[in-house]
Amino acid sequence: MLVFLFILAFAQASIVSVVISFRHGGRAPVYKFSWDTGVWPQGLGQLTPSGMRQHYLNGREFRYKYITQNAVINPVYLEEQVYVRSTDYNRTIQSVESMLSGLFPIGPQIASQNLAAKAVPPLIVSNLDNIQAQLGLNALPNKFQTVPIHVVASPYDYMLAGYSSTTCARIGQIANEIAQQNEYQDALNEYKSGLQKQIQELWGTSPSFSEAGWMGDTITAELFEDFPMPNGVSTQMYYELAGAYNYTATYYYNKEVSSLAGSEFFEAVLYQFNSTINNTDTVRLGLYSAHDTTIAAFLSFMGMFSGKNPVFASTLIFELHEVTGAYFVQIIYNDQVMTLNGCQEMCPFDTFYTLIAENIVDDVEEACQLKSTTIFQ
Repeated sequence: MLVFLFILAFAQASIVSVVISFRHGGRAPVYKFSWDTGVWPQGLGQLTPSGMRQHYLNGREFRYKYITQNAVINPVYLEEQVYVRSTDYNRTIQSVESMLSGLFPIGPQIASQNLAAKAVPPLIVSNLDNIQAQLGLNALPNKFQTVPIHVVASPYDYMLAGYSSTTCARIGQIANEIAQQNEYQDALNEYKSGLQKQIQELWGTSPSFSEAGWMGDTITAELFEDFPMPNGVSTQMYYELAGAYNYTATYYYNKEVSSLAGSEFFEAVLYQFNSTINNTDTVRLGLYSAHDTTIAAFLSFMGMFSGKNPVFASTLIFELHEVTGAYFVQIIYNDQVMTLNGCQEMCPFDTFYTLIAENIVDDVEEACQLKSTTIFQ
């Protein structure tokens, strides 16, 4: 009977606050190689139409789940309920813009025809009457809804770009020191004796370990956009190149790095949920647009990182559930419910708070300064 009541209580749970961090959608490669046959009209590293579609669909799903099924936020955008932040990259800003188009498909209207006639700039607009007629009372074409997106320049963005040595010098120091340890050296030697030789034979170049990883990333971007595998590259060779990317991008993600890269974000999660519970702030949906290395750092912070970098448009979701006056947190990564070590899938908020808070660095900016010695963890 008690088990039945417990299950019934969770069945009647309501989602009251949500934080979503995510990787940008499909993009052009970051680096161009001679064998890359892809066509990238917007340039290297830029979001593609396919990537836009990915996040539009994410937005539609989030609208269904957090507006239609669970009234977490208002169906029409309210500034007080939604906070949006992105890294200072075109692809992440455009990704969250695409998501917001799916999340809020209906924008505002002007209150009256009289006001619409007055809502013109202090310059002559060509074909004004035709444009006004097409708009009607809609503020923008297609009922578009604008949403503020907050951005911090990368060198100061400890929340979403904290994994980078450009932002956090201490992380660069740790990466260099770990690169001297046996595990990394073994991986490097294996690369030099195998994959590097294949690359030399195929393309006449001997790239560094990390450069080979970027080759893998370039092929991943090509294949995602339906461009063919480069001539001479077997499926096995591609897997090895992609594996080099996975490894070289995150080999240094130890406990200290994960704490430095994740503390400000998890502080924001705890603040939003705590404020929701105590009704001290009105934000109920936080959206954070970033990179694979960002999401990997957040997963690593929680002891959940598998070593495989998040794919395009991956999402890491934190839901705050209210169950008969009690609060629980559920973590969902790409539709898979995750379990925080020391808790269960529906983790009591107090336990979640304790487990997360114990890994948060109080002053990330100070902790990111270079140190004279290192203790590996």
